[in-house]
Amino acid sequence: LVPTGRGETFTGDITPAEYDNLLHDIRRWQERYAGRLLLSAKCAPHYQRVLWEEDPQSPYLRAFDQGAGGCPAGVQYLGIRPNGDVTPCPYLPVYGGNLRRQSLADIWRNSDLFQQIRQRHTLTDRCGACEFRLLCGGCRARAYGVTGDVMAEDPWCEYEPGVQGGRLISPDGAVAYGMEAAGALVWSAEAQRLLDVIPAFVRGRVRRGVEAYAREHGYLVVTPEVMHQARQKRGPMKLRLPV
Repeated sequence: LVPTGRGETFTGDITPAEYDNLLHDIRRWQERYAGRLLLSAKCAPHYQRVLWEEDPQSPYLRAFDQGAGGCPAGVQYLGIRPNGDVTPCPYLPVYGGNLRRQSLADIWRNSDLFQQIRQRHTLTDRCGACEFRLLCGGCRARAYGVTGDVMAEDPWCEYEPGVQGGRLISPDGAVAYGMEAAGALVWSAEAQRLLDVIPAFVRGRVRRGVEAYAREHGYLVVTPEVMHQARQKRGPMKLRLPV
């Protein structure tokens, strides 16, 4: 739970230790159901640490890194309220600007809040001292909800900095959902462009689905038309293609 909005005064949340145990369970389920069920922990940035501790070369770690990069607030997504206020995260009641006065591009690139939240070296307390601050960064919304400081430590993480020796652990080059970027078939430039706008944590699954459809129907090159045929055949929820 992120203590914000109607959940701000909720007192029945699990403990940090229970949270950590659940993340380990998700990792096991992710491995057990690979290829059959899409499992992730997108708004639990210290899942990155769990993956790294169990296997620094985990394909899920690399996929999750590209898909979310630890806490995605202000890095890979944002929230827009009905009145035009722009926040780094829908769970964060702090704003970097308003669309009635500024462009979205200006807020994204130049807002002091958005600039600050991307500077992992300025995190404080345990998050600031943590070896995993580049890979994880802690949940900024939970930090703010408990302390009022968007750069404070994530109170739902039980990791103590230094356990891994104090060396800063950086994300490796990421791949999409556990697969290398290169596919088995040739993709046209326009088809590749459509693929690239799909969130990276499901992009590999989409590529596999489209290429399986293309091979079944004798296509040697994946084009936008082939992608949309595959979408109609397999269903948008399975392929998650752009409309």
